[in-house]
Amino acid sequence: PSPTAVISYAQLLQDARDKFAMGVCIEAAEKASEAILLMEGTLSFAANNPQLADAYALQAAICNEVRKTYHEFNRGGHGDDNKQRYLRLALDAYRSEIACRELGCETEDLAKAHFLYGRTLAADLGDSRGYQEIAKAMKILATLANRDGVDIKAPWLY
Repeated sequence: PSPTAVISYAQLLQDARDKFAMGVCIEAAEKASEAILLMEGTLSFAANNPQLADAYALQAAICNEVRKTYHEFNRGGHGDDNKQRYLRLALDAYRSEIACRELGCETEDLAKAHFLYGRTLAADLGDSRGYQEIAKAMKILATLANRDGVDIKAPWLY
């Protein structure tokens, strides 16, 4: 990427992380979306770029926090439209992250993306595909453990 593009998307991602850490999640989601658009528009970012996958993972995490906030503070139907909007954004981010990581190779990050996507589908939509995604995550972890001959610990599964 050109130096200007690198600074721009890197700064946007850092702003998204900073705002996310401060709990300013809607602004963080906007910054993450801007960074992803910039990254996708840069020709030197291949579809399997791990930085792009990480940006999608950040976007999904932020969107999930926004949904949780709407759930906790907007009882009685207020905020339901925004909650659904951020659910769709989170699911799209998970799918995009999975697509990026699958173009590379099986990793714990890919397993984590399948797991979180599946858990979100199963819990929030009651969608049985969620359990299939969780099963994919477990299969990837088992494959990695068998290949490497080690027991891979995945604390995010617990």
